[in-house]
Amino acid sequence: MDFTLNGHSVFAATAGRPFDPKSRNCVLLHGAGMDHVVWCAQAMAFSARKRDLLAVNLPGHGRSGGPPLTSIGDMADWLLALLDAAEVEQTTLVGHSMGAAVALEAAARAPDRFRSLALLGVSAELDVNPKILELAAAGDPAATRLIVKWCQVKGKPDEKKGGWGLTETLTSILNETPRSVIHADLKACNEYDGVLTAAAKVSCPVLLVLGEGDRITPAAQAETLAEALPDCEKVTLPDCGHMMMIEAADGTTAALEKFLSEAP
Repeated sequence: MDFTLNGHSVFAATAGRPFDPKSRNCVLLHGAGMDHVVWCAQAMAFSARKRDLLAVNLPGHGRSGGPPLTSIGDMADWLLALLDAAEVEQTTLVGHSMGAAVALEAAARAPDRFRSLALLGVSAELDVNPKILELAAAGDPAATRLIVKWCQVKGKPDEKKGGWGLTETLTSILNETPRSVIHADLKACNEYDGVLTAAAKVSCPVLLVLGEGDRITPAAQAETLAEALPDCEKVTLPDCGHMMMIEAADGTTAALEKFLSEAP
């Protein structure tokens, strides 16, 4: 599904379903350097259950045009403008990593727009490894290799499904994203210190989906975030790293479906 926002094209996948902005829909937000493809398993499952969705590509990612946004606040404002363009009055946000921070910030700025939030791979801080930031700023492809490495559980073999494992999947997505966009995303995450401030302003139900072996946003660091959220439940997926929607697709989808079905 295509929109035009601020003079630039915006693409949002709907998993083959017509999108009804008045339905109990959900909006999926990818993380740094990624695009809507990371949500394939969840999008197909939601579509099969006749749940309307928009899996959004942020500016400069995937099939969305325009320069990348350089702060989490700007991304939150852009998202709210996109909801206006899509005529969505209220929705559930499902965000991963950087997308989770954007979801929190958007919900803090416009609480009436959101029924609930599901936040994956997120913690109280979004600090980025300085070496990765340095390599990304230089456009060095080694940044991609390090991101892929840190997304995985340390010492866990990369299981291949259908000929592709997590390494190939993430590498393919990141290689499709301009290196300048990856750097802009990482810098925005590293400079954002508003997770807990935003969380304190969120009153809707929130689900945290965490990876037990996540090395980028460790599950233990999410405790502070959980305590800051007035209405929060938490699911921790065993033997899983940062990319739970791919690495533990079934467990992630089940947790999301249960939450979406039970949320007000």
